[in-house]
Amino acid sequence: MITRSAAVLGALTLLAAGGGTSSASTAPGNSSGGVTAAKLSACMVTDIGGIDDKSFNQLSWQGMRAAASARPRKIRVSFLQSETTADYAPNIAAFIAAKCRIIVTVGFLMADATEAAAKAHPKQKFAIVDCSYASRCLTGKKVKEHRPARVQHCAGRFPWRLPGGRPE
Repeated sequence: MITRSAAVLGALTLLAAGGGTSSASTAPGNSSGGVTAAKLSACMVTDIGGIDDKSFNQLSWQGMRAAASARPRKIRVSFLQSETTADYAPNIAAFIAAKCRIIVTVGFLMADATEAAAKAHPKQKFAIVDCSYASRCLTGKKVKEHRPARVQHCAGRFPWRLPGGRPE
């Protein structure tokens, strides 16, 4: 079974492998490093639990930081923390304006804001953790879903360890 952080790492790996260009501008929020020449700017919006919630936010951020550490010249990550549910849409909008290549939102409570932003910005790449069409927290047209086996395969290319020292 893959963890949420491994799934985020796999999604970022897929995007980084795809090449292309993205803005190298500094995105709002905290960053894992000052790499401005990164080809992939991956941005995460937390739910109201905060970045150190010992749950989906924290695991997703660990996965994003692991991806950035594995590919420091290709991936730059940052996050915005949502203090209230009213912050979801403005935080997503800030990352759209910052030209993030992919915006990862965390938690089923962010489904409406994420789906609205995706509809309004169809060329922007989004990923959401703890939400899927199957769970019915997303209601719109199903565009593309990565199968866990594919994400697990890509995530396995970068060895990293969980805090307890066990290999992922």
